[in-house]
Amino acid sequence: PFPDNTPCLQMVSGKGGLIALLDEECQLGSGTDMGFYEKVCNAFNGHKFFEKRPTAKTTFVVKHYAGNVSYEVADFREKNLDTLKDAWKEIMRASSDPLIATLLPAPTEQKGPKVTVGGFFKKQLQELMDVINSTNPHWIRCIKPHPAKKPLMFDGISVLKQLSSSGVL
Repeated sequence: PFPDNTPCLQMVSGKGGLIALLDEECQLGSGTDMGFYEKVCNAFNGHKFFEKRPTAKTTFVVKHYAGNVSYEVADFREKNLDTLKDAWKEIMRASSDPLIATLLPAPTEQKGPKVTVGGFFKKQLQELMDVINSTNPHWIRCIKPHPAKKPLMFDGISVLKQLSSSGVL
């Protein structure tokens, strides 16, 4: 058995999730980082994978199964609007490595607002989930017994962290 991370994924990338709220705030001419923060806190207050810290007025925490991750909302809007430069996209598409060449497909006629960084991430995540769900995956969990890479050593704290982060504990 393993922990089901679906509710956390939905909170981040689902309809009305963090990415959708960020994109919505980016589309508003008067949108702000604090506006995004307030929307997130209102939408997910009490959610088991979300935490608003009372001492940090611009930080929220996503409680991933692998650990808690703090997000500072300063410059979230600006970073989300910062699209990948067209010249870089062309270089990647022209790569002789087939994998690199397919990472950024050729642009199609786009209707509506420009795709944001979050929107691009959300699309890639959905494509990955579609591939995973169309297969019968088997997972192998590898544990490093210690960071020194020497024989006959065992670091219990490091192993415990890895087991917790991988969903075993």
